[in-house]
Amino acid sequence: YAGGAIDWLPLMDALAPDQRVCAFDRLGADYSDSHTNSNRDMAAVVDDMHEALSQLSIEEPIVFGHSLGAGIVQLYAASSPVAGIVLVDGLSADVADQVVQRMGSYAALSAPARAGLLRPMAPAFVSPA
Repeated sequence: YAGGAIDWLPLMDALAPDQRVCAFDRLGADYSDSHTNSNRDMAAVVDDMHEALSQLSIEEPIVFGHSLGAGIVQLYAASSPVAGIVLVDGLSADVADQVVQRMGSYAALSAPARAGLLRPMAPAFVSPA
């Protein structure tokens, strides 16, 4: 959550000779518009991702998600055709959604994520059942 597209430039550079590679910064994060509604949920972020890919005419992408982004790409893949999914150290979509709901908004995760607390906090938000 605390990282952005720029963190993945080395991997993107390695993939670019053989693939079209795009990165998506969530609204309000890194290089995106910082003047967004802070009461965003996972569904809104998935909608934004779908809109970005549609505007770029990208159909059936291989989607990549890290940490909370793994939940986002899982939700995206559940509603849109994808060629594949890559998850790196990710939360499942159901856990990620519960964490967002308990924090009150997606934007509320920024401070704990930047402090490295998001993953350690996740079990406190999710029932072991």
